[in-house]
Amino acid sequence: MTPPLCERCPDLHPGLHVRISVADTGCGIPAENLERIFDPFFTTKVVGKGTGLGLAVVLGIVRNHGGAIRVDSQPGKGSKFQIFLPAQMEQLGEAQSVSLLPPTAAQGEHILIVDDEAGIVKVLKRLLVRAGYQASAYTDPRAALADFSLHPEQFDLLFTDLTMPGMNGLELAGKIQGIRPELPVIIATGFAGSLITAEQLAELPNIRRTVEKPVSPDNIISLISEVLTQKPENQSEPHRDAGGAPN
Repeated sequence: MTPPLCERCPDLHPGLHVRISVADTGCGIPAENLERIFDPFFTTKVVGKGTGLGLAVVLGIVRNHGGAIRVDSQPGKGSKFQIFLPAQMEQLGEAQSVSLLPPTAAQGEHILIVDDEAGIVKVLKRLLVRAGYQASAYTDPRAALADFSLHPEQFDLLFTDLTMPGMNGLELAGKIQGIRPELPVIIATGFAGSLITAEQLAELPNIRRTVEKPVSPDNIISLISEVLTQKPENQSEPHRDAGGAPN
C-alpha cells in the first residue's frame, strides 16, 4: 500500500494488500448520501424493499480483517467500490468456521422487540435468533404490550424504539415496569437522547440503556448481552451508548 493511497484510506497501514474492485455504470450515488451509505439501517429504498444493513455488514467484516473500503461515485456515471485487505503471505492452515456475530452468553433468553418499521423488526429478530436468543417482534407497541401482559414471565428484555405512533418507547417502558419492574429495557433513539429527560429516566429505573441510532448489528448483540448479564443495582442513572440503533 503506497503512502498516497493510505492518505485516502486512513484505516490502512503501509504494506502489501489485496484489492477487490466492483464497479457499475448505474445512476451513481448523490453526494449527500455518499457519507451515509455505510450507516446501519440507512437506505434510499422504499419501505419493505431494503433494510440498509448490507453495506454496514460488509464494512464490519472488512474492518475486522484489518482492511478498508474506498468508494468513488458520480451521479449519472456509476460507482466503484474498492476493498483493500492485508495480504496473507504465510501458508494458511485448515479452514475454520468463523462467526460474524460477537460471542455472547445467550441461553435462549426471550427478547421483546418493538419498532414501527417492519423491515427493522424483521432484521433484528433474525439477528437475535442467530445469536442464540428467542425473539418476538412487533411494529405496534400496543400489540406488544398486550402480548407481554398475557405472559410477562416469558420475556427477559425489551428493546424498543423511542418515537412510535400510538405509544412511544417511554410510555411502553412505563407500562412494562408496572407489570414487571425488574425487566430490563433498552431504548433506541435517533435524536441523541434529546427527547428523554433526566426526570423521565429517574421514574423508569428499568431503562438500563439508551442508545443512539444508527447502531451496528454486532453492537446491538453486545449491548443486549451486557444488559442481560448485569446485576440489578441502582439504575437511576442509566448508561447512554453512542452510535445507536435502527430508526
